[in-house]
Formats: sequence, C-alpha cells, structure tokens
Amino acid sequence: MALILGTYGFSPYERKLIQEQLKVIDSKVACQWMYAGETTEAALLLAKKPCHKGTQAVQVRLYKPVDKNSESRQTHYIDAEWPLRIFGLLDIVQQTEKIINNNSAAQSGTATTNETAALIKKLTALKSGNAIYQLNNQLLAALTEENRRTFIYSRLPVSALGDALRKNKHIEIGNAVDNATQLPHKYPLIALLWDLELEADLPASDLSQWEQRRYSLGQWPDFKWLRTGDNVLRLSAAFTKRPLSIQEAATLLKIEPGAVIRFLKACTTVGLRITDTRIRGAQARLAASPNEQQGKQLSLLSSLRKRLKMAFS
Repeated sequence: MALILGTYGFSPYERKLIQEQLKVIDSKVACQWMYAGETTEAALLLAKKPCHKGTQAVQVRLYKPVDKNSESRQTHYIDAEWPLRIFGLLDIVQQTEKIINNNSAAQSGTATTNETAALIKKLTALKSGNAIYQLNNQLLAALTEENRRTFIYSRLPVSALGDALRKNKHIEIGNAVDNATQLPHKYPLIALLWDLELEADLPASDLSQWEQRRYSLGQWPDFKWLRTGDNVLRLSAAFTKRPLSIQEAATLLKIEPGAVIRFLKACTTVGLRITDTRIRGAQARLAASPNEQQGKQLSLLSSLRKRLKMAFS
C-alpha cells in the first residue's frame, strides 16, 4: 500500500530533513511512504501549527494544542515535540499504519464494486481543462492534453490518487486552475484507470462471464507509465504468447482467477487490443478445470501401466 506523508508549517530546510528521515526508515515500515511536501491531503500530517482541514487519518501536533473542540472526528491526533528524531518518526509512522489497517478492517472497504465502476466511467469521460475536486473544494488533480494524450497533474502519485478517489465518495468535476501544471506529479490518465482496475473488487458473476473464452493480448502494455506489480508482467507475457482461458492462466501462473480478470479488464479500459474466442464442448471443460483433466490423464496412464505389467507377467 502506498501512503502519503505531508507537512504543514515547515521551512524548506525542515521539509528536506523529513524527506531524508523518511528514506532512512523506509526498510523498517510495512507500507510504501512518499513525502508530498506542504499539503493537508495526506494519510499522515506533521503539523507545526494548528490545521483543521484536509483528509489525514493521523495528525501529529508538533505544537501545544489549545482548542481541542475543533478536532476532526475522522482524525487520530498524536502529540509530539520538535525536532522529531528518526526513531520518533519511525514510531509515529508505525502507529499510523496500525490505525489505518484497523480502520480498513472495520470498514471492510469504502467503495463497492459498482462505485468503482462508476468512478472509472466518470474519469474516462474527462477532458483537457477538467479538474477533480473534493467536497471541500480541495484540488486533487487537473487534466491537460499533450501530444493527443490526456495527462494528469496532481499533488499525489498515481497509486495514492487512486486510493483517495476510492475512499472519497464526494468528488466534483470542475475547471482546472491556471497553475495546475505546477503540481509535482504528472502521468497519463490511463495510468490512473489502470491502477483503479487492478485494485477493484470483482462481483462473483464476473468469473462466469469471462471463463467461457480464451483471450490473447495484441500489444505489450506501456510500462513506462503503467504499474507492473501483482504479476502484471507475467500475465502480459502469458497472454501475448498464446490465447489462454482465465483458469488456464491462473493455473499456469499459480494465481487467483480474479487477478487474471482484473488484469484483462485493466487492459480493456486503457485501450489495449484483446481478442477472444469462445471455448466449445470438451475444450470448455478442459479450460474450466485443468487440474481435474490432468488428474484424469495421470489416472489413465497409471491404468495403462498396470495393464502392461499384467500382460507381460
């Protein structure tokens, strides 16, 4: 999981110090943490002065709090002292990971399958000059067109923006501000759509809809921009080499069928060429249960061996 750490009220020198400390503790924490600079849109916010806005799960107050009545009910507060040493930051980051994991387990996901599908449909319709805002009018991302391709400028890396959109059900589409291209992260819109599809929940009906066909991928995904984790490279190689059914690919790569379907849906969403052929008769039974068919073949060979032994004894 990729998470964002932000600061509020820090000098350029102090921001650089936090960035360096975050690199040092990287191997000692469970999640991938990225520093987004001065922002209130972060999972973990280090604040040197009062801040009552943003969407942070945890806020570390590096000042003496006065008005606790203004605290957000959605935010967990930790009081600490500045300067914050490496071990202090490590402890805070590990506490934040536990809080976020506990919240995720309690909520069991904030976006349903239908909501994610509706979000992807809404994003696909966006054009250059559009921008994505949260309900409190905080700019999440702005879109521009460059060389006939739609790009996103955002404060957040692509995986973190995907998480923010899935968790925030109240987003608004508006016009981009003039300085939107000054935001630190830039990537094509398809990178965000790809990430959302790979993380989407699948309804049980999806397997039955996809399992009666074999699929082949007509082109290699553009991994300059598209995420490569979660067996994506192995799936790309398998489906560009030869047509496979969902179950065949899952058995070949030793992964869940749902991961195969999510990959194929992501390819379709970003416009990659996929061809499919319907599986009929005995081929369908073989594709649907390759382990069972393999077991029958082994049983047949065993039976033949026994018959041969009896014949020559």
